[in-house]
Amino acid sequence: MKKKSRTIPVLIGFILLWVGVFVIMWGVTLLKKGKLDKVPFLKQMAAKVAQQGPEKKEAQELSLAENIGKIDATIILPALGKKDEIVSNDYRTRTVSKTKGVKSKWLTTFILECVKKKIVSMEEAKNLLFELIKFESYISIEVYAVMQKKIDEM
Repeated sequence: MKKKSRTIPVLIGFILLWVGVFVIMWGVTLLKKGKLDKVPFLKQMAAKVAQQGPEKKEAQELSLAENIGKIDATIILPALGKKDEIVSNDYRTRTVSKTKGVKSKWLTTFILECVKKKIVSMEEAKNLLFELIKFESYISIEVYAVMQKKIDEM
């Protein structure tokens, strides 16, 4: 009898986790720009994240102390003291997370890693980049061009 591999379920769980993180961060970006009304699902998700957990007071304190959004603080707090890593497209959030000992990476770096590990196809990665631009997540033209080139070279 063959032993079943745990690689696929673990990989699927990893993908779902990061898709969730991506959706939340996308919602945060839209919330900051006041454009969340265009995507009701993300508006509800962002509101729930901002209201949940015993860390609500801690999130408020971190938000005020570090001059970041409450939702950004809510994403950083659960990763404190763990080996968790956050994905963010916000420079300030990444800086604060690093000062708190939480690893973080750019969303674009995460997309490239997913292509490299064959979690998403090159076409899917390009579509993700396009969607980020389409929904007004800030990515400079230079970064966008480099990302397209790196994806094509993989």
